[in-house]
Amino acid sequence: SPEVLGLCEKHFQRGFSSAAVAYNRGLANVNCEIILCVHQDVFLPSGWFAQLQSALVFLEKSDPHWGVLGLCGMTRVGQTRGWVYSTGLERIVGQPFVAPEEVRTLDEVLLVIRRSSGLHFDESLKGFHMYGTDICLEAEKLGLRNYVIPCLAIHNSNGIRNLPIGFWRAYCQIRRKWRNQLPIYSPCAT
Repeated sequence: SPEVLGLCEKHFQRGFSSAAVAYNRGLANVNCEIILCVHQDVFLPSGWFAQLQSALVFLEKSDPHWGVLGLCGMTRVGQTRGWVYSTGLERIVGQPFVAPEEVRTLDEVLLVIRRSSGLHFDESLKGFHMYGTDICLEAEKLGLRNYVIPCLAIHNSNGIRNLPIGFWRAYCQIRRKWRNQLPIYSPCAT
């Protein structure tokens, strides 16, 4: 992603047993208010940070205490919102929109967090799945709302026909942790 080269502070996390632990270490090492947690296979096209800035300006007026932002998510009633191209799916997920839209959960491909929100990833969540759903529900528990932002990105993923066993373990853990909130619609499963 060309704009990332000189535009922002970068911390690469490698060799961790879970995304939650890796991202929390990253959160502890950055000094910025706005923090992007991004998969290594995401391409942010030219102009992406200007789109993010526009979304942040909009939210500063409409909901300055937002929880988590992302590219693709699910509403409380199970509707997909967002706009991201997936090479694995060979299609755009969602459709273009103009302003941030409220969702309940977000896909992990890219998450934006405000340092001042106090949000952290739950390190008891093992592996590399469902942590986006979990942190969104943690934000909701604090009275914060989550949004998809109109910032098109490309997720250079492999086509996955079946979700791996690690996903289903995380799924079961989320079901147990948030059993009083069910049903929960996440981008990959209900």
